[in-house]
Amino acid sequence: MKSEHIREIIEERNPNAELLEGFDDALVGTCLTGSKMNIVACYDSTKVINIIQKSENKNALDSYNDFMFKRESLQSENSPVFLSDFRPTKDINAVNGLSLEDLKQPISDNLASLD
Repeated sequence: MKSEHIREIIEERNPNAELLEGFDDALVGTCLTGSKMNIVACYDSTKVINIIQKSENKNALDSYNDFMFKRESLQSENSPVFLSDFRPTKDINAVNGLSLEDLKQPISDNLASLD
């Protein structure tokens, strides 16, 4: 299903749903959340990080940290959700140049490692 169609479904069923501008290529579906079972956007985390990395010319760790900061700021019942795809790939131990250990650390630990 194309992101334009997914966007139309979300806008029709929940006009208050938050959609991330510039991340349509990462929009993979919808999800029901909260006590009211609102339909919200579902984005692929890896694709969001890749878009940040390419559009802002950042390294993988900075892109991951930007994503985590953005994700933490989205806390309403109409905020999107983010899918983490853990299906096996060629390199199961790395996502966007980050090791699984990097991904398990809190943001503050990752930021401290940049000093």
